[in-house]
Amino acid sequence: MAKVLVIDDEQDNLNLISTCLGNLTPECVVMTAMSGSEGVKKALTELPDVIFLDMNIAETDGFDLFKRLKADEKTRYIPVIMLTTTNTGPKSRAKALESGADAFLLKPVVEDELEAQVNVKLRAKEADTVQRKKKELLKDIARQRTRALKKRTHDLTQRAKELNCLYGISALREKLGTSLEKILQGVVDIIPPSFQYPEITCARIIMGYQEFKTGNFRETAWKQACDIVVNDEWGGTLEVFYLERPESVEELFLEEESNLIKAIAERLGRIAERVKADDALRLESENIINILKSMEDWIYIVNEECDIEYINPALKNEFGPVQGRKCYEYFDNRKDVCPWCNEQDVFSGKKTVHWEWNISRNQKTYDVISTPSINPDGSMSRLSIMRDLTVLKRAQKELEERELLYRSLTESVADAVVLVQDGKILFVNNAFVDMFGCKDAGECAEKEVLELFASEFRELFRKVFDPKERDEDIGTLLWGMCVTEGGREIWVSTNRSVISLKSRPAILATMRDITEQVLWEKSMQEDAEYLRKENIKLRSCIKESYRFGNIIGKSALMQEVYELIMKAAGSEANVIILGESGTGKELVARAVHDMSYSADKPFVPVNCGAVPENLVESEFFGHRKGAFTGAHIDKTGYFQTADGGTLFLDEVGELGLNIQVKFLRALESGEYIPLGDTQVCKSKFRVISATNKDFSEMVNKGKVREDFYYRISIIPIVTPPLREKKEDIPLLIEHFLWLYGKGKKAPIIPGRIMEILYNYNWPGNVRELQSVIQRYLAVGNFDFLTIDGKSKNTEVNISGDLSDSVRDLRSAMMTFEKRYILSALNQNRWNRGKVAAALGIDPKTLYTKMRKIGLS
Repeated sequence: MAKVLVIDDEQDNLNLISTCLGNLTPECVVMTAMSGSEGVKKALTELPDVIFLDMNIAETDGFDLFKRLKADEKTRYIPVIMLTTTNTGPKSRAKALESGADAFLLKPVVEDELEAQVNVKLRAKEADTVQRKKKELLKDIARQRTRALKKRTHDLTQRAKELNCLYGISALREKLGTSLEKILQGVVDIIPPSFQYPEITCARIIMGYQEFKTGNFRETAWKQACDIVVNDEWGGTLEVFYLERPESVEELFLEEESNLIKAIAERLGRIAERVKADDALRLESENIINILKSMEDWIYIVNEECDIEYINPALKNEFGPVQGRKCYEYFDNRKDVCPWCNEQDVFSGKKTVHWEWNISRNQKTYDVISTPSINPDGSMSRLSIMRDLTVLKRAQKELEERELLYRSLTESVADAVVLVQDGKILFVNNAFVDMFGCKDAGECAEKEVLELFASEFRELFRKVFDPKERDEDIGTLLWGMCVTEGGREIWVSTNRSVISLKSRPAILATMRDITEQVLWEKSMQEDAEYLRKENIKLRSCIKESYRFGNIIGKSALMQEVYELIMKAAGSEANVIILGESGTGKELVARAVHDMSYSADKPFVPVNCGAVPENLVESEFFGHRKGAFTGAHIDKTGYFQTADGGTLFLDEVGELGLNIQVKFLRALESGEYIPLGDTQVCKSKFRVISATNKDFSEMVNKGKVREDFYYRISIIPIVTPPLREKKEDIPLLIEHFLWLYGKGKKAPIIPGRIMEILYNYNWPGNVRELQSVIQRYLAVGNFDFLTIDGKSKNTEVNISGDLSDSVRDLRSAMMTFEKRYILSALNQNRWNRGKVAAALGIDPKTLYTKMRKIGLS
């Protein structure tokens, strides 16, 4: 897209030119100006491609305006076409051409002439622009190359000095037989000529404990130094000094000179490394030769023409001197090259070959390693090492025969046999494969032996299969649990032996399946443990026949209760305890729990009569948050609390029929659903119930469901009232006096009071007796109902009104017991059988007591 500026003070002419240009070139942008100042301004800001300028523009001279455009840097190269009229004379045209006008165009303009002038000037401007850019580019290239040439000349000059110095160092190194000391001294001498002031330059090299200096060496303040690094370690220092400071010099040492010192130091480091490496290589070569001479193995070197280049003394002693023979002649008396020699392809330098060579000359077998060796001239040789395997082969054959024999023996053994080395299985017999359910013996190879055993036995059998463990007990029969491929657990007995396999220790073990034996022994142990526990409980009861846990009593009725408690404790069946209030039903329940196998689990007592009817289900089953009004959090019920233990339902007769139905499922399956929940919970517990009501009568009246009754009353235990076991009253009194006396000496109860206590009917049973004893210890008197039912208040002097012979409670009890037995004898005319039946004791016990109190 071209831009054209037309400067003319005639509007018609401007419109005409703009219209013509628009018709000729639609994409052309035409700008107009009717004054000289406006035209100059637009030319400087818009930078048009062509300018049309009227020579006779008003208010200014067209020639002056033209000169202003050509004088400015921005518009100097823009083509200007002067607009003239027919009145413009030759002088004006000549003046315009002298000023630099590019063309003339008569007004009014003609379209064809206008188009031609515009196209010509645009092409001319474009060509001129290209030429100017080329000139500027050529000038830049010339300047850059001039600078590069100067720098290159300077660098080459400095490089020449550096190369001369380094060449001199290389020449010193290449001289044969030149020692490191001579090289270092020579380097010191060639350093000064390489610097810009050689006449005042001296140098020194410090290497180890030696110094190498120029003849004019002297230490001054004008110094340049660099460390010499040998094998990545400090090996010495190179120092260069000026004997005096050069005049009119800002930088004492040029950058090139510093670089030269570093290059010399680096070259000296490499020379020192090379000299040391040559010395080490020479020493290593001498050592290798000495090793080859001292080796018992046979070593020889053969070239590609099969010429023997070297044999060590051991080989020479075996086959004699070479005497110019080829290797195939020397070793095997052959006439041609050995066929395997070409097949091994050692001379190509690609691989090392390990093979066995049977030499017919001496009927021996050798282990041979052949490897390519490159000679200094680039040719290839073959270095071979031979070792006599004849004896080893014989031993190996015998070993294979023995191994075959051992394998045959192990396969015929009924027990499983396994060979283990470094913890991995190397061999198993068929019995092992059958025992562990493997597909074949190969499946077990390289398997970790400890993977056969259950995790709790792996530490023990790690020692069994460790040859370093020398404990005698490990070598004997050890039992452990293994897991077969099918996941079945089996018990095995293991017996091991430590053997040597390939010069390393290994374990040879036999394993026998003893699962049936272990299970039988475990069963016997469990039975023995059960009998032991039962025996302990029985002995405990025999030891204190008048006491069972926290229960006090030695009467025949209590002995029956004790026996039922023991039977109930050995079972998981539900128990119901029947008896009047105050007879110790909860003590019996706790005794059953404490004697059972779940004694270490919870014992949860619940008074069913104290739980509100609307909260029974929540208390027993539990509830979830939001289940009902006031349920702000989740709550665990009694069923969950008693999981694994015992749930004691005191006053079980108070439970309603509705809750009995819901209890049945939990009692039968152990499953229940908390209030507000949909998930079934599980809890396993034993139920012990207690009531002072006639439970069977409540079933008949419909107050207790029959199925609920049968579910909770599998084992019934009846606690006898105190009036039916009066012989236990003295024991209970003694117990309560000790329990509530708080460690003080028990007071003496008069004999007449003991008689009243003995003959009292005790409607409140043991709880009433307990209350009476507590009150007696608190206030010092007895207040209870007499035998005939009338109230009687008896004041008792705690110091007692007994005879002097009665000094303590035991004496009072014996006195009372004597009177009671004597009264029974008189009432039954001394018929001991009837007396024993009346007293509720065994006739033999009665006879023993009569002898003890002097009534026989």
